[in-house]
Amino acid sequence: MSAAERQLFYVTSQKGAGIEFVTSRRGRRMIKLNGYTYSARPKMGLKIRWKCSTHQPHGCRAALITVNEEIILINENHIHPPIFKSTQNDDMK
Repeated sequence: MSAAERQLFYVTSQKGAGIEFVTSRRGRRMIKLNGYTYSARPKMGLKIRWKCSTHQPHGCRAALITVNEEIILINENHIHPPIFKSTQNDDMK
């Protein structure tokens, strides 16, 4: 992917604006944003990197980084449409 095709957005927003924290069927914390879900990777200090939870093994590079539940960096270039799965608390349908 060329630099022109890659779109990263630096985001400044109110804490938690636009994101929803949900629990997966396996009990893991996830982020739901614009119909897509992201799962957390190991913390890097205060930062948490979240990767596309449904297609990351298939090459989807969509990801975001949060600090204190606020998105500071996002790449929303998914290679697939959103997939809606149920979660423990039925937040996603």
